[in-house]
Amino acid sequence: MRIVSAHEAWLDRKPSGACANLARQDLTGVSLPGVNLRQAKLSGVNFQYADLCQADLRKADLFAANLHQALLSGARLSGADLRGVRMRDADLTGADLEGADLREGTLMSGDDAGVSVIPSDLGRVSLDNATLRDANLSRVNLGRATMRGADCARARLYQANLEGADLEGAKLQEVDLSGACLVGARLSGAQLGGASLAGAKLDGADLSGADLKDVDLSDADLDDVNLDGAAIDAAPSHLDRDLRLVVAKHARWMETNGREGERATLDGADLCHLDLANINLSAASLRNVKLSGCRLTGASLVMADLSNAELIKADLRGAILDGATLCGADFSRANMTRAKLKPMPIIDRTGRRTGRLWPVNLSNGRLVGTNLSGADMRRANLIGADFTATDLTGANLTGCRANGVAFDRARTDDVIWNDGPAAGAAR
Repeated sequence: MRIVSAHEAWLDRKPSGACANLARQDLTGVSLPGVNLRQAKLSGVNFQYADLCQADLRKADLFAANLHQALLSGARLSGADLRGVRMRDADLTGADLEGADLREGTLMSGDDAGVSVIPSDLGRVSLDNATLRDANLSRVNLGRATMRGADCARARLYQANLEGADLEGAKLQEVDLSGACLVGARLSGAQLGGASLAGAKLDGADLSGADLKDVDLSDADLDDVNLDGAAIDAAPSHLDRDLRLVVAKHARWMETNGREGERATLDGADLCHLDLANINLSAASLRNVKLSGCRLTGASLVMADLSNAELIKADLRGAILDGATLCGADFSRANMTRAKLKPMPIIDRTGRRTGRLWPVNLSNGRLVGTNLSGADMRRANLIGADFTATDLTGANLTGCRANGVAFDRARTDDVIWNDGPAAGAAR
C-alpha cells in the first residue's frame, strides 16, 4: 500500500512522507503482517478478520476501532489509544500493550445528543503471554479471555469483567482489580503481590497456588474460592516486630496442625486502631483483647477465643468468625456486614466429622448499634446479648438461642428466622 510506504517515510522524517490516516476505513480481512503503522491515525478503522501479526502499532490512534477476530499475535501496541475498541475473539498472543489505554471511549456530539460512551469489548480475546504492564483496562469486558502468563503488573482493571477468564500464571503485581468481576476465573499460580481485590466478585474463582501477599481483599467474599496452596500474608509488614512474630508463628502452627510454630496468645493486648485486614488468627487466644477501631475486613477468626474482647467501632466486614467464642465481647457500633458467624463441625482425632456442631457463643455480648446486615449467624448462642438499635437486615438467625435478648429498635427487615421470630426475641 502506498499509504504504508508514505507513512514509513514520514516516520523516517523524509520530505516525501505523510502520516497514515485510515480513520473509519473498511479494511476487513486485509493482510498486513509486520506492517509499520506506528503513530498512525486509525480511529474507527474496520480491521475485522485482518492479519496484523507482528505489526507495529505503537502509539497509534485506534479509538473505537473494530478488531473483531483480528490476528495480532506478537503485535506492538504499547501506548496505543484503544479506548472503545472491539477485539472480541481477537488473537493477541504475545502482543505488547504496555501502557495502552483500553478504557471505554467517550464521544462528544456537537448537537443536543450530548455524550455517548463506547464500551471496550475484549471478550474471549487471547492475550496469553502478552505484555499489559501499566495498561488501563478499567471497566473493560474481558469475559472468557485467556491471559495465561500475561504480564499485567501495575495495570488498572478497576471494575473490569473477567468472568470465566483464564489468568493462570499471570503477573498481576500491584494491579487494581477493585470491584472487578472474577466469577469462575482461573488465577492458579498468579502473582498478585500488592494487588487490590477490594470488593471483587470471586465466586468460584481458582486462586490455588497464587501469591496473595500484601493483597487487599477487603469486602471480597472468599467463601467459594479455591485457595489451596495460596501464599497469604501471615503477618502484615506494618505491624510492629513482636506482633509480626506472634502472627507468623501462629500461621506456622495452623499450617502444620500444631507440630511447628506456636498458637497466638494475645490475651489483654491493646491492638486498638491497627490495620489487621485479612489477618488469620483462627483458634488464637484473644481474651480481653482490645481491638476497638481496628480494620479487620476479611479477617479469619475461626474458633478464636474473644471472650470479653473490646471491638467497638471495629470494621469486620466479611470477617469469618465461625465457631468463635465471643461471650461478653463488645461489638458496639462495629461494622459486621456479611460477617460469617456459623457453627463449626466438630471432628475427632482422626479428622473425621462427628456430626456435631460448635456454634458461635455470643452470650451476654454487647452489639448496640452494630451493623450485622447480611451476617450469617445460624445456631449462634445469643442468650443475654444486647442487640439494641442493631441493623440485622437480611441476617440469618436460623436456629439461634435467643432467650432474654434485647432487640429494642433493631432493624429486622428480611431477617431469616426459624418459622418466625427466634425464641424469646421481640421484633
